[in-house]
Amino acid sequence: MAAARAERAYEVTMIHLDADSVIEGIVQWCSRLRDIKDDAAFEIAWTETWAWITDPLRAATLNALLNGNEHPRMCELLPPFQRRWLAIKERKEAEHLISSPWGANAVARDRVRAGFGRLTYDRVRELFDLVELGSCRKFVMVGCGAFPAAILLVRDLTSVPDLIALDVEFEAATMAQRVVDAIGDHRIHVHRIDGADYSYVGADGSINRARARQRTTGRGRDRT
Repeated sequence: MAAARAERAYEVTMIHLDADSVIEGIVQWCSRLRDIKDDAAFEIAWTETWAWITDPLRAATLNALLNGNEHPRMCELLPPFQRRWLAIKERKEAEHLISSPWGANAVARDRVRAGFGRLTYDRVRELFDLVELGSCRKFVMVGCGAFPAAILLVRDLTSVPDLIALDVEFEAATMAQRVVDAIGDHRIHVHRIDGADYSYVGADGSINRARARQRTTGRGRDRT
């Protein structure tokens, strides 16, 4: 018993020693990311940052830091940069869809590119495998972003007549509207509004992207 306690104490000490170096490393990465203005350069830097923090050598320590109470501000350091990266990727996918040819029966999934766009679209598909939209008359997506994947998925797979995409951010809502205009589907309507302020009267189904991302990846994005 005493040997077990001594071993546990040693492990805890090693975790705390390792935690200090991980915290210092994250602070340095955040400082670098904060100073980058160019989106292309930021994408590269974020990819390098993500590779560093998910390295198996420090991933367990990072998870312990994020889930513990000793460093409460740790959870606030990386999300702003992750949101910027997501916004960049979504904007690129939206621009691709806007420039793509669309016909009356064109399916969004056939236009979405491999990589980020396809992964995002298919991740939403996993959620909709759990719900029935056959009788749905109005579907609302909260926090649609520039690339409204959930709305495009419902458009592709159902005949729901009223599809509502909401986003509080001007740039995201504007880009999403351009995607809808390119598709030319009268069922989709984009509104720049906070999801908390929208009237859901008549809505039979909805998805909040922040909660969806938490469910599928364990990380939230609170856009509205």
